[in-house]
Parts: sequence; C-alpha cells; structure tokens
Amino acid sequence: MQKREVRLLRYVRDEPQTRVPTPLSESLRRLGLASPDGDLLQVYTQNGTRIYPVGGTSHVAWPDSTCQTSCFRVMRIDGHTLRVLQHAVTIDGQEVRLTMGGNR
Repeated sequence: MQKREVRLLRYVRDEPQTRVPTPLSESLRRLGLASPDGDLLQVYTQNGTRIYPVGGTSHVAWPDSTCQTSCFRVMRIDGHTLRVLQHAVTIDGQEVRLTMGGNR
C-alpha cells in the first residue's frame, strides 16, 4: 500500500506539464486511467472538500487521528473488505487527505 502511495505522489510531482498548469484532479484522473491498482482513491482538502474523484458518491470517513504518518485499517466498503491507507500529505504545495484502498 505504501508503494502505491509513493507511485501516486511521484506521478503527480513528475507528470509532464503542458503550457497550462494541470489541476490536481486532472492529474489524478489520468493516473486512474493508467494505473492497474485503482481499487480506491480519494483525495480531499484539509477541510473536507473532495478533489478526487470529481462527483464521486462514496466517502471513506477520516479517522480521529491526524494521520501525519500513514494510518492503516481494514474496512468493508460496498460489500468488499479493503485494507485502507489514510495519510495527510502535501501535493504541489497543497495539504490534502489521501485515502487509498485495495484488497487485503
């Protein structure tokens, strides 16, 4: 799970920029299209505004912890048991709440 987080952060940091800066939501959308391990990915601002996926309906609640270091837990989401990583990280100078999940 932590390797997936590193790949995501590296992709967003190193993605070639066009003449027009790419919004974080678009970079994450592109990653989701190209990534084979996209079971669950949610990104929110620190105040809880959804950045990605745009228009998504499911929401994994943020734990009581600040998750300045990675927080792990096992959850049932939409009938599936997932191992979930939640981590407060900085992407492109923006502090965000990252939630990633995958099969146990």
